[in-house]
Amino acid sequence: MTLTVIVITLKRPEELEQCLRCLARQEPVPNQVIVVDGSPDDLSRRVVEESNEHRVLDVLYLRNDIGGFMTQSRNIALHHATGDIIAFLDDDAFAHEDWSRELLETYGDDFSIAAVGGRALNNIADEANIGLDKIGRFDRNGVLYGYFGADPGKILEVDHLIGCNMSMRRETLARLGGFREAYPGSSLREETDPFLRIKRMKGRILYNPRVLVTHVGAPQVVGRRFDLRYEYYSQRNHLVMLISNFGFSAPILRRYLFTETRRFLRRFPERLCRRERHPLVVLTSVGVYIAATFVGLASGIKLLRQSGVSPMRQDEEGKKIRVLLSQTLS
Repeated sequence: MTLTVIVITLKRPEELEQCLRCLARQEPVPNQVIVVDGSPDDLSRRVVEESNEHRVLDVLYLRNDIGGFMTQSRNIALHHATGDIIAFLDDDAFAHEDWSRELLETYGDDFSIAAVGGRALNNIADEANIGLDKIGRFDRNGVLYGYFGADPGKILEVDHLIGCNMSMRRETLARLGGFREAYPGSSLREETDPFLRIKRMKGRILYNPRVLVTHVGAPQVVGRRFDLRYEYYSQRNHLVMLISNFGFSAPILRRYLFTETRRFLRRFPERLCRRERHPLVVLTSVGVYIAATFVGLASGIKLLRQSGVSPMRQDEEGKKIRVLLSQTLS
């Protein structure tokens, strides 16, 4: 069983260098490593060149000239991927010892297993025990739970995985036609979308806590984590994900809108009473939430009209990726 590792990077040359060094120490060493760089400078390219020159790791360097669009970068890499298993790491996710071995052994010979991922440590106190009963869950109200720092002490079957430490079978990605390029901004939910599609195709998704990375959470290139921009794309992209996978009339969409709006309204008085939050900032967040909801609904309907609810991409790029990944390799 061969392994391709795809690393998406954007203006983080120091983190990229550490990520590649961790991959070079794996046993087995990945059969192929691809770096897709959206940086406006050549610092990350130099990191890859030095890795290749010093035989730290043999890396294929590719460019994404439109910048940090995560799903497009993933699809660019899929055009060149050769592994039976295709794994994705963020540039600020550093694989621990035995990461590759644990990953491959989790798949084994069971072809019902479509995807495998693992823990992403964030250096949060007691994170191993937080959310143990909700790891990787997607509930009937359309709400996602992560808790990917938790350690249940065993392999679990889950609904989705974290994008900084996930993998899929080549055959699975071929059936999907790669990643939908419908999640802009902070690219939130872009990594969740394929797992909802996998579940609809009856594939199994496993979380192995021994497939371990440290996710240092390097600073965002644009904005800050959990700022208003983040909140906007979280709501907008979540609605696109629900509509494109379940349809506009699906009960899960109505339940999500009710649940999420009630949660937002309950938090409003609390936000308004915080001394450090100016009332204008709080009111702006209300406007952002409303705008994100309407834009998300409109964008989801547009995508639904273009593609339908099929889990398999039917556009030209999806068909091209399907052909490339389905080819028998010599």
